[in-house]
Amino acid sequence: MRFLDSVSLLALSLAAFVPASFAQYDDGTNLPAKTDAKHDQTGFNDCATRYGPYNQTALCQNVYLRSATEFCLWAPANPNSEIGNEEANVVSWCTMSGFGTRLIPDGTLKGVHFLRTPSFAQVTGHGRFTKMNVRKGDEGGELDPHGATGAGNPVGGLVYTDIFSGGTGKFQRIYEWNQFISATEYSIRACVGPHAKQYCPHIYDLQGSSWNEPANYDDGTFEDCVGTEGHYPGVYTLKNGHTSTWYQEVKPTPPAQPAGSSSMCTQYVTVSNGQGLKRRDQERELIPGQPECRLLSHVLNRPEKVNAFTIGISRCVVHVVIPRMAAGSLDQASADGGAGTTENDVADPDITSRFETIL
Repeated sequence: MRFLDSVSLLALSLAAFVPASFAQYDDGTNLPAKTDAKHDQTGFNDCATRYGPYNQTALCQNVYLRSATEFCLWAPANPNSEIGNEEANVVSWCTMSGFGTRLIPDGTLKGVHFLRTPSFAQVTGHGRFTKMNVRKGDEGGELDPHGATGAGNPVGGLVYTDIFSGGTGKFQRIYEWNQFISATEYSIRACVGPHAKQYCPHIYDLQGSSWNEPANYDDGTFEDCVGTEGHYPGVYTLKNGHTSTWYQEVKPTPPAQPAGSSSMCTQYVTVSNGQGLKRRDQERELIPGQPECRLLSHVLNRPEKVNAFTIGISRCVVHVVIPRMAAGSLDQASADGGAGTTENDVADPDITSRFETIL
């Protein structure tokens, strides 16, 4: 298929609207090697067991959506591939390790806008997806859990998120989702609740990312936001108050629905396959580390000079205390992805930090 066009912030408690008889592999634990071998699944679902934290040749077919710095996309397993030819076989590429997937190469994502609403989570933006095996110039296609045969694209593909449990790490399987990806643009949306099929339709595969998932696609923007859903794709309210559903290839093609609102955004300098540095202009107090990591730091003098920036190391999120530095010094630290930040990078000798990482 091709297309032509291109909490803690908010407590979300809406459960997935899935009949009990249909529910399967709901929490993502103890997955079998293949969840749909009868439809010739080419990849695997027992990814962390099979491949370890990550593997650039993994054929993992699980996707996870958590935040702007922790999400995955479907993309081809082999170089120079057209999405339309590989829909059934695409594999998972993620910004974080720990799930047995491939890692999205640094420099691929030009922008990341992660939006959390009561009915869906989505990620949108532009990228250089030739780095993820999409053929240059490919107009792309749609991935969804249905596909032309009902087996889904990819076959055996599973999508999980923990944002509807408050980001606690308790994952739930998403049964209605879609993803659009071309050589230059992407969007992925995971829907829950009684209107999941309306917010995640799978009948507009020719319309592309920005039509199906209207949102922020700005390059250079990397952010987590909370927002509202907006309108159902393809469903329009007429002047008489009635609604009309547009069907693909009926002329003329209507414009995309306006995007829902977004607010409470947390911005990052970038998103890499560690995690992003918080933006320099957002001054924050030191935040306690995640369960995997502990930071032991001592501010010996002038603590008012300290800012906190978040640096991700693999799955382990380390909160690093560094003083205000000249813009050039901080930009260099950001360019290094934070991984090279040491005491030598700290301009003020009165401030020291040390880290104890528990893997």
